Formats: sequence, C-alpha cells, structure tokens
Amino acid sequence: MHLLEKQDRTEYQLREKLRQNEYPKEAVEQAIAYVKSYHYIDDLRYACSYVRYQKEKKSNRRLQQDLQKKGVAKEFIEQALLEEGNEDETDAIQRLLEKKKVIRRKCQENRQIRFISSYYAEATKVQISCMSCVQNT
Repeated sequence: MHLLEKQDRTEYQLREKLRQNEYPKEAVEQAIAYVKSYHYIDDLRYACSYVRYQKEKKSNRRLQQDLQKKGVAKEFIEQALLEEGNEDETDAIQRLLEKKKVIRRKCQENRQIRFISSYYAEATKVQISCMSCVQNT
C-alpha cells in the first residue's frame, strides 16, 4: 500500500518493486491480490489515465510502447487508446511541426545576432587599433 500512495502503478511495476525489496514470492502474490481486490491497482484505469495525460505529447505508437514497458496487457492498451487516444494524429503532427518551426526560427535569429555581434566586435577592434595608431603618432 505504501508504494501506491505517491504514484499509481501497474500490477507489473508493483510486483517488480516488491521483488526488488526481496519480499517472499508468497507475500508478493498476497499483496497483489489484496490491492487488486480493492481496485488500488487497475491496469486498464492506469492505461486510460496515462494515455489521457500523455496524448498531447506522444503519438499513439509511443504511448503503446510505453505502456508495454510498464507491463500493461495488450488488450488494455488497445482499449485505452480507443477510449482516450488521439483519434487523428495529424493535429499532434501539426503542433510538432509548428514547434520545430519556432525553434528553427529562433536558431536563425540567434545566428544572425551572433554574426552581427561578431561583425561589430571586429569593427570595434579595428577602430580601437586605428585609434591607438593615431595616438602613438
């Protein structure tokens, strides 16, 4: 129960965490059965929640891969993607492209600023060296 207080976990994640802490296999199975009986862990609920909160940032394929790594069953992943996933990923792709354009535009602006700065820095050096030549004569 303590492991579920701070974050939701899948059955697989909870089982692995308990095994890492070297609990006996029987104790792990009893703990899993107990928390499942009270719906403290529910892989379908976890998958739906994960998709709901991550769908703006990730594609359906990436969501599927992430959930598989977390040990969620394939049928739960498919159901969560149907219920909560991106119906049309073109919006997500469009947002990503817009974001890339903004980043690219900022990089170009930074390059121009650096170029202008270096140009004026060189011009200032030349001007200062000319002034020192005039002062020395």
